Amino acid sequence: MTGVGTADHQPIEVQVLGAATRLTLDPSVAGALHPTLALAAQRARQPEADPAWEELRAVAAAPGGGGTLPLPLFALEREDGTRLASGDSMTLLNGLLADVEARAAAREGASVVVRAGCVRIGDRRVVLTGWGAPGVTTVLLALGRRGHVLETDSQLFLAVGGLSAVTRRFLVRRHAVDVLDWLDPVLAATPWLQNRAGETVHTVDPTAFGMDWEAGRGPVDAVVELEGNHGGSNRLRPRSRWEAVRALADRARDPAGGPGGSPAQWLGQLCSVVDRAQCLRLTVGDADGAATLLEEALSQDPAAPTGMHGRIFGSVHQIDQGG
Repeated sequence: MTGVGTADHQPIEVQVLGAATRLTLDPSVAGALHPTLALAAQRARQPEADPAWEELRAVAAAPGGGGTLPLPLFALEREDGTRLASGDSMTLLNGLLADVEARAAAREGASVVVRAGCVRIGDRRVVLTGWGAPGVTTVLLALGRRGHVLETDSQLFLAVGGLSAVTRRFLVRRHAVDVLDWLDPVLAATPWLQNRAGETVHTVDPTAFGMDWEAGRGPVDAVVELEGNHGGSNRLRPRSRWEAVRALADRARDPAGGPGGSPAQWLGQLCSVVDRAQCLRLTVGDADGAATLLEEALSQDPAAPTGMHGRIFGSVHQIDQGG
């Protein structure tokens, strides 16, 4: 189930780094499909991309499958009639995203996809991973509100030279307003869907919040693993590189449409990415406070012997914030 959106016969354009798709909806299905498939569109700046466009179309499909609910209802096809997906609107959305991801991964030479977020704090590129309440997305949005450049909240390609951001709309669960109350008026006009658990999940284009959203590639300067501590203190502590590699490796998967690979094929590449990065663990009591703590720490000159950064890696080894 999806919500917020109107029928539109204009093509939907999706771009992930160098892979771009222009999706045309048949007028007979536009009213039913546009609110869902438009969730794949985004307005992230992708300045280094040289997009290779692919033309797809969504059409009605002949019922099949038998039973009381004949399926499929719709089909996603290439120009030559090759079918990519068939079924309901969510099946087509997932098929569209998987197709773009597979093409983007091939162009990037990506070995795996890592479930993690990325933000640029000043001139430092920072990867956030881990789950909790609040989690990666809410901390990223709190950083975006402070003027830092958001890259992704969910997926990074492990590619030659580092990590490449997969630009998809951010997924924000409705209960995020409990920890970021300023989200409430904006989410009211933001498209949403229901996941399998019945939760309302908003699909957020950060530019709709007035935030900077831009894809990035290459090395990272810090890897931060988050853990939830709802209502408690925010704490920032050092982590070993081994722990940071393990946290990212635990959240790695093969790219859509790509051959499965063993960790031995990409673990060394991941170690190389983490080797030059500061590695931290952030305990999140509240998203805004955790974002402030991270911002203050990572805005410092890494070589500085004093200040917030010095306190993290000097004799204190921990910063507490809050009660």
